[in-house]
Amino acid sequence: GDNRIYGTAQLDQALAGAIQIELPRLVQLWPGLAGKASGDIQLSGTLEQPQAVAQLQGRGIAYDGQRVGQLELKGELLAEQRVQFALDAQRIWSGESEIGVLHIEGQGDMAAHTGQLALTGPVLNSEIKISGGLNDKGDWLGQIQQLDLSSHEQNWALEKSTAVNYLSSGELTLAAHCLKSGASSLCAG
Repeated sequence: GDNRIYGTAQLDQALAGAIQIELPRLVQLWPGLAGKASGDIQLSGTLEQPQAVAQLQGRGIAYDGQRVGQLELKGELLAEQRVQFALDAQRIWSGESEIGVLHIEGQGDMAAHTGQLALTGPVLNSEIKISGGLNDKGDWLGQIQQLDLSSHEQNWALEKSTAVNYLSSGELTLAAHCLKSGASSLCAG
């Protein structure tokens, strides 16, 4: 087919490598998938402390009525296994409904990390900021630091930071919290 992935790697005392991705016809990878994607990944560091920089782009990506006009992912694996990434998706549609623009970013390591998500669209604008980390048992313990939702002239915001935990057993817990909009409150927990 027309899609290509090229790569070189060197494994000695140091790690060195490069991967180039050229996927002009995603339909060749999966029936019903449309669009094109490209990117590159640069590897460095050592086997014990690998480092990487990645940039991936997509255009006209669609599958089963879901569409993204433009997609860009940038990420880095830094020393001490710290990660930082950003994902931007524009012109998101679900069927005939426009969703809008999505931005996701995160940084940190397994023990302590932060992230944020923002969605801007014709029906809903939302933003959430979280922080947390994995403990020795594999439980994710975190906080929702900010949650803002706006739709049809209604603006709701999380009153204060709220604990959220996802245990390795699959149990999800969310502490008592309130969303406020002017004098109105919506509380749970």
